[in-house]
Amino acid sequence: MIGRKTAPKLEIYRRNPFYWQLDGRPELLLGGAAIENLYQWPAAELAEHLQELVRCGGNMVGNTMSCRHIGNVWPFARDRGIYNLDAWNEEHWRRFETFLAATAAAGVVVQLAIWDRFDYYQEAWLENPFNPDWNCNYTRKESGLDGVYDQHPSKCTNAFFRSTPLDRNNRLLLSYQERLVDKILSYTLPYDHIIYCIDGETNVTPAWGDYWAQYIRGKAAAAGKSVYITEMWEAWNLADPSHEATLDHPELYDFVDVSANNHLCGERHYHNLVQVRRRLQAAPRPVNNIKIYGIYGGYGNSGSGIHGPMREAIQRFWQCLFAGAAAACFFLPAAGPALNAEAANMIKVAREVLGAFDLFASEPQPDLLLTAPPEGACLLADPGREYALYLPFAGPATIALPEEGWRLELHWFDIGRGLKHPPAYMTVKDYRITIEPPAVPVEAMEVEVGAASPLGTESIEATEAAEDMWVAVLRVRGKR
Repeated sequence: MIGRKTAPKLEIYRRNPFYWQLDGRPELLLGGAAIENLYQWPAAELAEHLQELVRCGGNMVGNTMSCRHIGNVWPFARDRGIYNLDAWNEEHWRRFETFLAATAAAGVVVQLAIWDRFDYYQEAWLENPFNPDWNCNYTRKESGLDGVYDQHPSKCTNAFFRSTPLDRNNRLLLSYQERLVDKILSYTLPYDHIIYCIDGETNVTPAWGDYWAQYIRGKAAAAGKSVYITEMWEAWNLADPSHEATLDHPELYDFVDVSANNHLCGERHYHNLVQVRRRLQAAPRPVNNIKIYGIYGGYGNSGSGIHGPMREAIQRFWQCLFAGAAAACFFLPAAGPALNAEAANMIKVAREVLGAFDLFASEPQPDLLLTAPPEGACLLADPGREYALYLPFAGPATIALPEEGWRLELHWFDIGRGLKHPPAYMTVKDYRITIEPPAVPVEAMEVEVGAASPLGTESIEATEAAEDMWVAVLRVRGKR
Protein backbone atom coordinates (compact mmCIF):
# COMPACT_ATOMS: atom_id res chain seq x y z
CA MET A 1 0.00 0.00 0.00
CA ILE A 2 1.23 3.51 -0.82
CA GLY A 3 1.16 5.04 2.66
CA ARG A 4 1.25 8.34 4.51
CA LYS A 5 2.57 9.29 7.93
CA THR A 6 -0.67 11.09 8.78
CA ALA A 7 -4.24 10.77 7.55
CA PRO A 8 -5.26 13.47 5.04
CA LYS A 9 -7.36 16.44 6.07
CA LEU A 10 -9.79 17.75 3.45
CA GLU A 11 -11.29 21.24 3.69
CA ILE A 12 -12.73 23.84 1.36
CA TYR A 13 -9.91 25.97 -0.06
CA ARG A 14 -9.96 29.24 1.83
CA ARG A 15 -8.60 31.45 -0.96
CA ASN A 16 -10.97 30.05 -3.60
CA PRO A 17 -13.98 28.15 -2.15
CA PHE A 18 -14.81 26.67 -5.55
CA TYR A 19 -12.01 24.17 -4.82
CA TRP A 20 -10.86 21.85 -2.06
CA GLN A 21 -7.65 21.93 -0.09
CA LEU A 22 -5.87 18.84 1.19
CA ASP A 23 -3.58 19.23 4.18
CA GLY A 24 -3.75 23.00 3.76
CA ARG A 25 -2.87 23.11 0.06
CA PRO A 26 -5.27 23.52 -2.89
CA GLU A 27 -5.93 20.17 -4.55
CA LEU A 28 -7.89 19.06 -7.58
CA LEU A 29 -9.69 15.79 -6.82
CA LEU A 30 -9.47 13.21 -9.62
CA GLY A 31 -10.30 9.54 -9.61
CA GLY A 32 -12.25 6.50 -10.63
CA ALA A 33 -13.41 3.29 -9.00
CA ALA A 34 -13.93 -0.26 -10.22
CA ILE A 35 -17.15 -0.62 -8.22
CA GLU A 36 -19.50 1.80 -6.47
CA ASN A 37 -19.16 0.20 -3.02
CA LEU A 38 -15.43 -0.36 -2.68
CA TYR A 39 -15.71 -0.97 1.05
CA GLN A 40 -17.26 -4.37 0.29
CA TRP A 41 -14.10 -5.54 -1.52
CA PRO A 42 -11.56 -7.91 0.07
CA ALA A 43 -8.72 -5.97 1.67
CA ALA A 44 -6.05 -7.17 -0.79
CA GLU A 45 -8.07 -6.18 -3.87
CA LEU A 46 -8.91 -2.83 -2.32
CA ALA A 47 -5.25 -2.11 -1.56
CA GLU A 48 -4.24 -2.98 -5.12
CA HIS A 49 -6.95 -0.75 -6.57
CA LEU A 50 -5.93 2.21 -4.39
CA GLN A 51 -2.29 1.74 -5.37
CA GLU A 52 -3.27 1.82 -9.04
CA LEU A 53 -5.30 4.97 -8.48
CA VAL A 54 -2.51 6.78 -6.65
CA ARG A 55 0.09 5.75 -9.24
CA CYS A 56 -1.84 7.48 -12.01
CA GLY A 57 -2.34 10.64 -9.97
CA GLY A 58 -5.79 9.89 -8.58
CA ASN A 59 -6.79 10.95 -5.10
CA MET A 60 -10.55 10.38 -4.87
CA VAL A 61 -13.14 7.60 -4.94
CA GLY A 62 -16.87 7.50 -4.50
CA ASN A 63 -18.37 4.91 -2.19
CA THR A 64 -22.03 4.10 -1.61
CA MET A 65 -23.15 2.16 1.44
CA SER A 66 -24.69 -0.41 -0.89
CA CYS A 67 -25.06 -4.11 -0.15
CA ARG A 68 -27.08 -5.64 -2.98
CA HIS A 69 -24.39 -7.27 -5.12
CA ILE A 70 -23.07 -10.83 -4.98
CA GLY A 71 -20.49 -11.18 -2.22
CA ASN A 72 -21.72 -8.11 -0.33
CA VAL A 73 -22.83 -8.27 3.28
CA TRP A 74 -25.61 -6.25 4.93
CA PRO A 75 -24.99 -4.23 8.11
CA PHE A 76 -27.44 -6.20 10.27
CA ALA A 77 -27.19 -9.63 11.88
CA ARG A 78 -29.32 -12.47 10.56
CA ASP A 79 -30.71 -15.52 12.31
CA ARG A 80 -32.32 -18.33 10.30
CA GLY A 81 -32.93 -16.01 7.37
CA ILE A 82 -34.48 -13.16 9.38
CA TYR A 83 -32.63 -9.90 10.08
CA ASN A 84 -32.56 -8.09 13.40
CA LEU A 85 -32.22 -4.32 13.01
CA ASP A 86 -31.08 -4.12 16.63
CA ALA A 87 -28.05 -6.37 16.02
CA TRP A 88 -25.03 -5.66 13.83
CA ASN A 89 -23.22 -7.86 11.33
CA GLU A 90 -19.64 -7.40 12.46
CA GLU A 91 -18.21 -8.55 9.13
CA HIS A 92 -19.89 -5.62 7.38
CA TRP A 93 -18.38 -3.11 9.76
CA ARG A 94 -14.97 -4.77 9.67
CA ARG A 95 -14.96 -4.24 5.89
CA PHE A 96 -16.01 -0.63 6.31
CA GLU A 97 -13.31 0.06 8.89
CA THR A 98 -10.69 -1.52 6.61
CA PHE A 99 -11.82 0.68 3.73
CA LEU A 100 -11.63 3.89 5.75
CA ALA A 101 -8.17 3.07 7.07
CA ALA A 102 -6.88 2.06 3.62
CA THR A 103 -8.10 5.22 1.89
CA ALA A 104 -6.65 7.36 4.68
CA ALA A 105 -3.29 5.60 4.36
CA ALA A 106 -3.32 6.12 0.59
CA GLY A 107 -4.30 9.79 0.85
CA VAL A 108 -7.49 9.15 -1.13
CA VAL A 109 -10.55 11.29 -0.46
CA VAL A 110 -13.90 9.48 -0.18
CA GLN A 111 -17.26 10.90 -1.20
CA LEU A 112 -19.54 8.68 0.85
CA ALA A 113 -23.16 8.19 -0.20
CA ILE A 114 -25.28 7.15 2.79
CA TRP A 115 -28.27 5.75 0.87
CA ASP A 116 -28.33 3.95 -2.46
CA ARG A 117 -31.87 3.88 -3.82
CA PHE A 118 -31.17 0.78 -5.92
CA ASP A 119 -30.90 -1.21 -2.67
CA TYR A 120 -34.52 -0.38 -1.89
CA TYR A 121 -36.35 -1.49 -5.04
CA GLN A 122 -36.97 -4.54 -7.20
CA GLU A 123 -34.84 -7.63 -6.49
CA ALA A 124 -32.58 -5.85 -4.01
CA TRP A 125 -35.56 -4.96 -1.80
CA LEU A 126 -36.46 -8.64 -1.55
CA GLU A 127 -33.18 -9.17 0.34
CA ASN A 128 -32.98 -5.84 2.18
CA PRO A 129 -33.07 -6.01 6.01
CA PHE A 130 -35.41 -3.00 6.13
CA ASN A 131 -38.03 -5.00 4.22
CA PRO A 132 -40.69 -5.85 6.85
CA ASP A 133 -40.95 -9.36 5.42
CA TRP A 134 -37.29 -10.00 6.28
CA ASN A 135 -36.80 -8.59 9.77
CA CYS A 136 -38.14 -9.32 13.25
CA ASN A 137 -38.55 -5.67 14.23
CA TYR A 138 -41.75 -4.52 12.55
CA THR A 139 -44.56 -5.60 10.25
CA ARG A 140 -45.77 -4.06 7.02
CA LYS A 141 -48.56 -2.30 8.88
CA GLU A 142 -46.32 -1.01 11.68
CA SER A 143 -43.62 0.28 9.32
CA GLY A 144 -45.79 1.55 6.48
CA LEU A 145 -43.56 -0.40 4.08
CA ASP A 146 -44.57 -2.97 1.47
CA GLY A 147 -42.74 -6.22 0.92
CA VAL A 148 -42.44 -5.65 -2.83
CA TYR A 149 -41.51 -2.59 -4.88
CA ASP A 150 -41.25 -3.65 -8.51
CA GLN A 151 -40.90 -0.18 -9.98
CA HIS A 152 -37.67 1.50 -11.00
CA PRO A 153 -36.28 3.64 -8.15
CA SER A 154 -36.98 6.79 -10.16
CA LYS A 155 -40.70 6.23 -9.47
CA CYS A 156 -40.14 7.00 -5.75
CA THR A 157 -42.80 4.55 -4.56
CA ASN A 158 -40.94 3.18 -1.52
CA ALA A 159 -42.13 4.89 1.66
CA PHE A 160 -38.68 4.20 3.13
CA PHE A 161 -37.66 7.63 1.79
CA ARG A 162 -40.70 9.41 3.27
CA SER A 163 -40.02 8.85 6.97
CA THR A 164 -38.71 12.27 8.02
CA PRO A 165 -40.63 14.63 10.34
CA LEU A 166 -41.60 17.14 7.63
CA ASP A 167 -42.85 14.34 5.39
CA ARG A 168 -44.73 11.34 6.85
CA ASN A 169 -43.03 11.47 10.25
CA ASN A 170 -42.68 7.70 10.56
CA ARG A 171 -40.90 7.59 13.91
CA LEU A 172 -40.58 3.80 14.08
CA LEU A 173 -38.84 3.52 10.73
CA LEU A 174 -36.84 6.70 11.26
CA SER A 175 -35.44 5.39 14.54
CA TYR A 176 -33.87 2.43 12.74
CA GLN A 177 -32.60 4.64 9.93
CA GLU A 178 -30.99 6.96 12.47
CA ARG A 179 -29.42 4.00 14.22
CA LEU A 180 -27.75 2.94 10.97
CA VAL A 181 -26.49 6.47 10.24
CA ASP A 182 -25.16 6.73 13.80
CA LYS A 183 -23.21 3.53 13.26
CA ILE A 184 -21.74 4.81 9.99
CA LEU A 185 -20.71 8.07 11.64
CA SER A 186 -19.08 6.23 14.53
CA TYR A 187 -16.57 4.95 11.98
CA THR A 188 -16.24 8.00 9.70
CA LEU A 189 -16.12 10.97 12.07
CA PRO A 190 -12.62 10.18 13.39
CA TYR A 191 -11.36 10.73 9.83
CA ASP A 192 -10.98 14.02 7.93
CA HIS A 193 -10.87 12.68 4.37
CA ILE A 194 -14.57 11.79 4.14
CA ILE A 195 -17.23 14.03 2.59
CA TYR A 196 -20.88 13.07 2.68
CA CYS A 197 -23.56 12.72 0.02
CA ILE A 198 -27.02 11.83 1.29
CA ASP A 199 -27.97 9.69 -1.74
CA GLY A 200 -26.17 8.09 -4.65
CA GLU A 201 -28.79 9.86 -6.75
CA THR A 202 -32.39 10.69 -5.99
CA ASN A 203 -35.57 12.47 -6.96
CA VAL A 204 -37.39 12.25 -3.62
CA THR A 205 -38.60 15.37 -1.80
CA PRO A 206 -36.02 17.84 -0.44
CA ALA A 207 -37.29 17.04 3.08
CA TRP A 208 -35.37 13.73 2.97
CA GLY A 209 -31.96 15.20 2.17
CA ASP A 210 -32.48 18.26 4.34
CA TYR A 211 -33.25 16.11 7.37
CA TRP A 212 -30.19 13.93 6.98
CA ALA A 213 -27.91 16.90 6.28
CA GLN A 214 -28.99 18.50 9.55
CA TYR A 215 -28.83 15.18 11.38
CA ILE A 216 -25.29 14.38 10.25
CA ARG A 217 -24.08 17.91 10.95
CA GLY A 218 -25.61 17.79 14.43
CA LYS A 219 -23.92 14.49 15.25
CA ALA A 220 -20.61 15.81 13.91
CA ALA A 221 -20.87 19.01 15.95
CA ALA A 222 -21.55 16.99 19.09
CA ALA A 223 -18.32 15.10 18.38
CA GLY A 224 -16.40 18.34 17.78
CA LYS A 225 -16.01 17.71 14.05
CA SER A 226 -16.70 19.70 10.89
CA VAL A 227 -18.26 17.86 7.95
CA TYR A 228 -19.01 18.63 4.30
CA ILE A 229 -22.36 17.46 2.96
CA THR A 230 -24.31 17.46 -0.31
CA GLU A 231 -27.25 15.77 -2.01
CA MET A 232 -27.15 14.30 -5.52
CA TRP A 233 -30.21 14.73 -7.73
CA GLU A 234 -31.28 12.51 -10.61
CA ALA A 235 -32.45 15.23 -13.04
CA TRP A 236 -30.02 15.60 -15.95
CA ASN A 237 -31.12 19.19 -16.44
CA LEU A 238 -29.27 21.23 -13.82
CA ALA A 239 -31.94 23.92 -14.15
CA ASP A 240 -34.54 21.43 -12.90
CA PRO A 241 -36.19 22.67 -9.66
CA SER A 242 -34.90 19.65 -7.73
CA HIS A 243 -31.34 21.02 -7.91
CA GLU A 244 -32.45 24.22 -6.16
CA ALA A 245 -32.41 22.32 -2.86
CA THR A 246 -28.62 22.18 -2.95
CA LEU A 247 -27.70 25.11 -5.19
CA ASP A 248 -29.72 27.64 -3.19
CA HIS A 249 -29.04 26.37 0.32
CA PRO A 250 -25.38 26.75 1.33
CA GLU A 251 -26.44 26.69 4.98
CA LEU A 252 -27.34 23.00 4.50
CA TYR A 253 -25.08 21.83 1.69
CA ASP A 254 -21.38 22.68 1.74
CA PHE A 255 -20.65 21.52 -1.79
CA VAL A 256 -22.57 20.55 -4.91
CA ASP A 257 -22.48 17.33 -6.91
CA VAL A 258 -23.69 17.65 -10.51
CA SER A 259 -23.02 14.09 -11.70
CA ALA A 260 -26.43 13.95 -13.40
CA ASN A 261 -25.12 16.44 -15.95
CA ASN A 262 -22.59 13.84 -17.08
CA HIS A 263 -25.32 12.00 -18.94
CA LEU A 264 -25.00 14.89 -21.42
CA CYS A 265 -22.07 15.86 -23.62
CA GLY A 266 -20.70 18.64 -25.80
CA GLU A 267 -21.85 22.25 -25.62
CA ARG A 268 -24.88 21.53 -23.45
CA HIS A 269 -22.80 19.66 -20.88
CA TYR A 270 -20.27 22.48 -20.63
CA HIS A 271 -22.88 25.26 -20.64
CA ASN A 272 -24.75 23.66 -17.73
CA LEU A 273 -21.57 23.48 -15.66
CA VAL A 274 -20.70 27.11 -16.33
CA GLN A 275 -24.22 28.20 -15.41
CA VAL A 276 -23.97 26.36 -12.08
CA ARG A 277 -20.64 28.04 -11.38
CA ARG A 278 -22.17 31.43 -12.06
CA ARG A 279 -25.19 30.67 -9.93
CA LEU A 280 -22.91 29.86 -7.00
CA GLN A 281 -20.88 33.05 -7.38
CA ALA A 282 -22.55 34.75 -4.41
CA ALA A 283 -21.73 31.81 -2.13
CA PRO A 284 -18.92 29.82 -3.81
CA ARG A 285 -18.71 26.11 -3.06
CA PRO A 286 -16.88 23.17 -4.66
CA VAL A 287 -18.66 21.51 -7.59
CA ASN A 288 -18.00 17.75 -7.67
CA ASN A 289 -18.57 15.17 -10.41
CA ILE A 290 -18.21 11.81 -8.68
CA LYS A 291 -19.82 10.03 -11.66
CA ILE A 292 -18.53 10.65 -15.18
CA TYR A 293 -20.42 8.33 -17.49
CA GLY A 294 -19.40 6.68 -20.77
CA ILE A 295 -19.50 3.02 -21.73
CA TYR A 296 -16.11 1.42 -22.27
CA GLY A 297 -16.30 -0.92 -25.23
CA GLY A 298 -12.72 -2.15 -25.10
CA TYR A 299 -11.76 -0.64 -28.45
CA GLY A 300 -10.73 2.89 -27.63
CA ASN A 301 -13.29 5.16 -29.22
CA SER A 302 -15.80 2.36 -29.85
CA GLY A 303 -18.27 0.85 -27.45
CA SER A 304 -21.42 2.81 -26.84
CA GLY A 305 -24.63 2.73 -24.89
CA ILE A 306 -26.99 5.20 -23.31
CA HIS A 307 -23.99 7.13 -22.00
CA GLY A 308 -22.11 7.28 -25.30
CA PRO A 309 -18.63 6.05 -26.27
CA MET A 310 -15.39 6.36 -24.33
CA ARG A 311 -14.47 9.54 -26.15
CA GLU A 312 -17.52 11.27 -24.69
CA ALA A 313 -16.50 10.21 -21.17
CA ILE A 314 -13.07 11.73 -21.73
CA GLN A 315 -14.58 14.91 -23.15
CA ARG A 316 -16.89 15.18 -20.13
CA PHE A 317 -13.88 14.79 -17.84
CA TRP A 318 -11.99 17.67 -19.45
CA GLN A 319 -15.05 19.87 -19.74
CA CYS A 320 -15.72 19.41 -16.03
CA LEU A 321 -12.20 20.58 -15.24
CA PHE A 322 -12.33 23.53 -17.63
CA ALA A 323 -15.72 24.57 -16.25
CA GLY A 324 -14.08 24.99 -12.86
CA ALA A 325 -15.16 21.74 -11.20
CA ALA A 326 -13.39 20.79 -7.99
CA ALA A 327 -13.63 17.02 -8.52
CA ALA A 328 -13.96 14.71 -11.52
CA CYS A 329 -14.13 10.92 -11.22
CA PHE A 330 -14.78 8.27 -13.83
CA PHE A 331 -17.74 6.04 -12.92
CA LEU A 332 -17.96 2.27 -12.52
CA PRO A 333 -17.58 -0.08 -15.53
CA ALA A 334 -21.31 -0.73 -16.00
CA ALA A 335 -21.89 2.93 -16.85
CA GLY A 336 -18.47 4.47 -17.32
CA PRO A 337 -14.76 3.90 -17.80
CA ALA A 338 -14.06 3.52 -14.05
CA LEU A 339 -10.27 3.16 -13.83
CA ASN A 340 -9.43 1.42 -17.09
CA ALA A 341 -6.16 2.25 -18.85
CA GLU A 342 -7.64 5.15 -20.79
CA ALA A 343 -9.17 6.76 -17.71
CA ALA A 344 -5.87 6.33 -15.84
CA ASN A 345 -4.03 7.97 -18.74
CA MET A 346 -6.38 10.95 -18.63
CA ILE A 347 -5.76 11.44 -14.92
CA LYS A 348 -1.99 11.34 -15.55
CA VAL A 349 -2.27 13.83 -18.40
CA ALA A 350 -4.58 16.11 -16.42
CA ARG A 351 -2.09 16.30 -13.55
CA GLU A 352 0.66 17.40 -15.92
CA VAL A 353 -1.43 19.80 -18.00
CA LEU A 354 -3.28 21.47 -15.14
CA GLY A 355 -0.02 21.84 -13.27
CA ALA A 356 1.28 24.01 -16.11
CA PHE A 357 -0.83 27.00 -15.03
CA ASP A 358 -2.46 28.34 -11.88
CA LEU A 359 -5.77 26.49 -12.01
CA PHE A 360 -6.90 27.78 -8.63
CA ALA A 361 -6.60 31.42 -9.70
CA SER A 362 -8.49 30.80 -12.95
CA GLU A 363 -12.18 30.98 -13.80
CA PRO A 364 -14.24 29.68 -16.73
CA GLN A 365 -14.32 32.44 -19.36
CA PRO A 366 -16.39 31.15 -22.30
CA ASP A 367 -17.27 34.70 -23.37
CA LEU A 368 -13.61 35.37 -24.23
CA LEU A 369 -13.59 32.49 -26.72
CA LEU A 370 -14.65 34.23 -29.93
CA THR A 371 -14.34 31.26 -32.30
CA ALA A 372 -13.44 27.60 -31.81
CA PRO A 373 -14.16 24.14 -33.19
CA PRO A 374 -17.73 23.11 -32.28
CA GLU A 375 -18.95 20.79 -29.53
CA GLY A 376 -17.32 21.76 -26.30
CA ALA A 377 -14.25 24.01 -26.58
CA CYS A 378 -13.58 25.55 -23.14
CA LEU A 379 -11.51 28.44 -21.80
CA LEU A 380 -10.14 29.00 -18.31
CA ALA A 381 -8.42 32.29 -17.56
CA ASP A 382 -6.80 34.46 -14.97
CA PRO A 383 -7.30 37.49 -17.25
CA GLY A 384 -4.17 39.44 -17.97
CA ARG A 385 -1.92 36.65 -16.72
CA GLU A 386 -2.79 33.15 -18.01
CA TYR A 387 -5.26 31.48 -20.36
CA ALA A 388 -5.91 27.75 -20.83
CA LEU A 389 -7.91 26.39 -23.76
CA TYR A 390 -9.34 22.88 -24.16
CA LEU A 391 -10.18 21.69 -27.67
CA PRO A 392 -12.11 18.41 -28.04
CA PHE A 393 -11.23 18.55 -31.75
CA ALA A 394 -8.27 20.27 -33.38
CA GLY A 395 -8.91 23.51 -35.18
CA PRO A 396 -8.30 27.25 -34.95
CA ALA A 397 -9.56 29.16 -31.93
CA THR A 398 -9.65 32.91 -31.35
CA ILE A 399 -9.40 34.40 -27.85
CA ALA A 400 -10.31 37.99 -26.97
CA LEU A 401 -7.63 39.84 -25.00
CA PRO A 402 -7.77 43.29 -23.36
CA GLU A 403 -4.40 44.66 -24.50
CA GLU A 404 -2.60 45.26 -27.79
CA GLY A 405 1.04 44.29 -28.08
CA TRP A 406 1.12 41.68 -25.36
CA ARG A 407 3.90 39.16 -25.75
CA LEU A 408 2.45 35.66 -25.21
CA GLU A 409 4.16 32.33 -24.52
CA LEU A 410 2.17 29.42 -25.94
CA HIS A 411 2.41 25.78 -24.84
CA TRP A 412 0.50 23.00 -26.61
CA PHE A 413 -0.37 19.69 -24.93
CA ASP A 414 -1.44 16.72 -27.05
CA ILE A 415 -3.87 14.96 -24.72
CA GLY A 416 -4.34 11.82 -26.79
CA ARG A 417 -0.63 11.11 -27.17
CA GLY A 418 0.51 12.45 -23.81
CA LEU A 419 2.94 14.91 -25.37
CA LYS A 420 3.93 18.52 -24.81
CA HIS A 421 5.37 20.84 -27.43
CA PRO A 422 8.10 23.43 -26.95
CA PRO A 423 6.87 26.97 -26.39
CA ALA A 424 6.04 29.35 -29.21
CA TYR A 425 5.76 33.12 -28.94
CA MET A 426 3.08 35.42 -30.28
CA THR A 427 2.06 39.07 -30.14
CA VAL A 428 -1.50 40.28 -29.60
CA LYS A 429 -2.96 42.23 -32.51
CA ASP A 430 -6.49 43.64 -32.80
CA TYR A 431 -7.22 42.65 -29.19
CA ARG A 432 -7.33 38.97 -30.05
CA ILE A 433 -5.13 36.00 -30.80
CA THR A 434 -5.81 33.00 -33.03
CA ILE A 435 -4.06 29.73 -32.26
CA GLU A 436 -4.21 26.22 -33.67
CA PRO A 437 -2.58 22.91 -32.65
CA PRO A 438 0.93 22.51 -34.08
CA ALA A 439 -0.05 19.88 -36.62
CA VAL A 440 -1.35 22.85 -38.63
CA PRO A 441 1.00 25.82 -39.20
CA VAL A 442 -0.12 29.05 -37.58
CA GLU A 443 0.83 32.24 -39.38
CA ALA A 444 1.03 34.33 -36.21
CA MET A 445 3.66 32.11 -34.61
CA GLU A 446 7.05 33.76 -34.62
CA VAL A 447 9.05 30.56 -34.14
CA GLU A 448 8.46 27.10 -35.49
CA VAL A 449 7.17 24.57 -32.99
CA GLY A 450 9.81 21.92 -32.41
CA ALA A 451 9.57 18.22 -31.62
CA ALA A 452 7.17 17.14 -28.90
CA SER A 453 8.34 15.45 -25.71
CA PRO A 454 6.57 13.17 -23.21
CA LEU A 455 4.56 14.66 -20.38
CA GLY A 456 5.94 13.98 -16.93
CA THR A 457 8.90 11.88 -15.89
CA GLU A 458 7.71 8.80 -17.75
CA SER A 459 5.95 8.29 -21.05
CA ILE A 460 2.15 8.14 -21.06
CA GLU A 461 0.63 5.68 -23.48
CA ALA A 462 -1.44 7.03 -26.34
CA THR A 463 -5.18 7.15 -25.70
CA GLU A 464 -7.07 6.42 -28.90
CA ALA A 465 -10.35 7.79 -27.58
CA ALA A 466 -8.67 11.16 -26.91
CA GLU A 467 -7.09 11.47 -30.35
CA ASP A 468 -6.97 15.06 -31.63
CA MET A 469 -7.83 16.56 -28.23
CA TRP A 470 -5.60 19.46 -27.22
CA VAL A 471 -4.93 21.93 -24.43
CA ALA A 472 -3.17 25.24 -24.99
CA VAL A 473 -1.69 27.34 -22.18
CA LEU A 474 -0.99 31.01 -22.91
CA ARG A 475 1.06 33.16 -20.53
CA VAL A 476 1.38 36.92 -20.74
CA ARG A 477 5.09 37.81 -20.79
CA GLY A 478 4.76 41.58 -20.98
CA LYS A 479 4.63 43.96 -23.94
CA ARG A 480 6.90 44.23 -26.93
